[in-house]
Amino acid sequence: MFSMVVFAGFSMLMMLAARVPTIANSINEFFGLPQIAKQGKPDRTTHLIFLLFCYSSPLLFAMWVGILHSINVRLTNFYAAKHGQDEPDNPFV
Repeated sequence: MFSMVVFAGFSMLMMLAARVPTIANSINEFFGLPQIAKQGKPDRTTHLIFLLFCYSSPLLFAMWVGILHSINVRLTNFYAAKHGQDEPDNPFV
């Protein structure tokens, strides 16, 4: 499951990278395809979005895992209290 998340994230990053004109031109040059970026003032919006996503994705993933963990702990505690089960003394049980 985790490898699927990693590969999906990597695929999304590759898709976003292909939309950056400079990277797309480098890929096209490697495969011998015509250039797509126009000469003049470059549009850096897609490049900036790509960089922001690359820098913030580990933090967002950690936040998502933390939220899911806290929800899981609260639901487990709620279920245990509802059914009258005491908390175990050993936290590893």
